[in-house]
Amino acid sequence: MRFRLLLAALPLLALLPASAQDAPKYVVIELVDGTKVIGRVVENECTDDFLVVRQLKGDAKVTIRWEQMKERQAHELRVEYGFEVAEAAHGSMTMQGHEIRNKAGVTFRGLLLNEKTARAEGVYVLKTSEGERRIPVADVKSGPEAVDISQLDVYTPAELFQRKLGDVVANRGGEEQPLTAEDHYQLAEYALLIDALEEAKAHYEKAIELNDPKYTREKLERRLVQVEELLKQSGARAELKEIQRAIFDHRFDKAGTLIAAFKEKYGADESLVKRVTDLEEKSKDERKAYYVGIVPGRIRDTVRSLLERKVKEANEEFGLSQAQQYAEAEATDEKGVSNEAIAAVATGLAIPPEDVLAFWNDRKKQNIYKGFYRDGTFIVVENLEDALAKAPKPPKLGQGQAAPKLPSPTKPMTAEEWWKLKLAQRKTGDLRDWLYARWAEESGMCDLEAPKDLPCPTCNGKGYTQTTITTPQGAVPFYNRCQTCYMAKFERVVRFR
Repeated sequence: MRFRLLLAALPLLALLPASAQDAPKYVVIELVDGTKVIGRVVENECTDDFLVVRQLKGDAKVTIRWEQMKERQAHELRVEYGFEVAEAAHGSMTMQGHEIRNKAGVTFRGLLLNEKTARAEGVYVLKTSEGERRIPVADVKSGPEAVDISQLDVYTPAELFQRKLGDVVANRGGEEQPLTAEDHYQLAEYALLIDALEEAKAHYEKAIELNDPKYTREKLERRLVQVEELLKQSGARAELKEIQRAIFDHRFDKAGTLIAAFKEKYGADESLVKRVTDLEEKSKDERKAYYVGIVPGRIRDTVRSLLERKVKEANEEFGLSQAQQYAEAEATDEKGVSNEAIAAVATGLAIPPEDVLAFWNDRKKQNIYKGFYRDGTFIVVENLEDALAKAPKPPKLGQGQAAPKLPSPTKPMTAEEWWKLKLAQRKTGDLRDWLYARWAEESGMCDLEAPKDLPCPTCNGKGYTQTTITTPQGAVPFYNRCQTCYMAKFERVVRFR
């Protein structure tokens, strides 16, 4: 007889609900073709291939292959009659615990034993099923965070089973009261749930010995066969747990190595190959989700850092023109900031640069990020006009009046002059931000939204300023090119995803 063994890296096998322990007198079986069969299950004639039902109408027996039924009901009946081991219901084995992630990216889950004294002691002490874990406070990147975790993260199967056995014995009235078939069945199911397979085997055998009609021999013997199969595969299942843990800890390279070794070792066992193939797909999905979550932020941060470094290292040979080329270069250009950022992130995460770029391209694009040209906006304004052309004309003078002597308007600022001025003023942050905005707009790395233009606060969007100068001819208005926006009239904010 063959069984579908639902192996899991942490095999939380659900206890059957009370309603499933007593076979219903009549069942309504829905077939995939839409018809229904109503009757009683002839349990001792059922097999792993089909279910036998004695119909309510006519009392005739009908054989129904499991694949003829609707999938959900077939699964429920296979679990009920012992042909399949159910997976754990969500939350059936959870407890409140703690999660800590260290700077190396490893996640620890367990029960924090020294929550109030950890910082003074300099170490977090976690109780886990593998023993106490001591994580130096200085090595912690995030946490401890209160989370729901599996009891199996904290206690060994033996510890959990002894607690369950103690509860059953106490409820029965003490050790002097013998356990019933129902007690043994519930203990066996719980042992199966927590992967205490030897205890599960012993209590299924006890339930068989007591010959309670509530638990048919056929069903219990099928459970025993499943337990025996699981025991035979204990080594493989331990390796599957290790793979699962590597995936959970985001150690995907390790998971890949373990998966390859597992396939080579157990390649002849279809059920195990299926399980590890599922884990392989899960690892790929988890890897993508993990890196898509962290790569975009690291790219943006690294680009800003590299641009700031370039500005601080700037000299006469590295002017605005060279800086622009560096910021605007495409990802494939080895002389550009995008390429350097991708390489740096790849090194930091120990993954290939092409994967970094792929994860960046797959990034989620809900949030809008900003780049600021600030007073360097005039450099990127096309066809910048001389604002003085639109300034009011000076009043006409009377006949014989000498023209007042006024200062000359400030000459228009050039892009290179602006760059050198900022360097002289050591305003490297302004230059970094300008280049960052240029990177966002021109490198092809980002998805652009409409920019936001903020009116210049000094000239109120006119491009020129007005002051009054006292001359022998009296107070005279003087118009000058705005020295805040340099006649751009606004400050541009680049918006991108």
